[in-house]
Amino acid sequence: MRHLFTAVLAGTALLSAAAPVAAAPVVPARAEFQCNLGFMPTKPTVGVGSIVGNAWAKCSVAPEVHHMTLTLERRDGGAWVSEEIAHSDKIPAPREVYEVKTRCMPGVWRVAATASGSLGGTPFAFTDFSMERFITAPECKR
Repeated sequence: MRHLFTAVLAGTALLSAAAPVAAAPVVPARAEFQCNLGFMPTKPTVGVGSIVGNAWAKCSVAPEVHHMTLTLERRDGGAWVSEEIAHSDKIPAPREVYEVKTRCMPGVWRVAATASGSLGGTPFAFTDFSMERFITAPECKR
């Protein structure tokens, strides 16, 4: 689990009605909202003729806006090539799972996840990558 974003909102504590106004200090209150992003399973999986990537987002408070982009990437020499991209605007309240799927091809694969949006009025953007997985030709034929 990786830390995605934390917003700290400062406010003013309420004064007790029973306490005299002169004796009651104004104390800032703090509320911390955060979202986390992770992969489960931690690597792409092989389905029937397909490769599937999953990621999840979990927020302590529902963000105002949340956009998730998942990309299945295949290593081609020294570069990562995007083979399939999925987008979702589902709000993680408190948790949401996202999926991307493409046809199976042998090679080294990973999932890239980019979450962006607004939490507590503050914009955020975060990208993370799953663990890599080597997928063989026999795995693709099942």
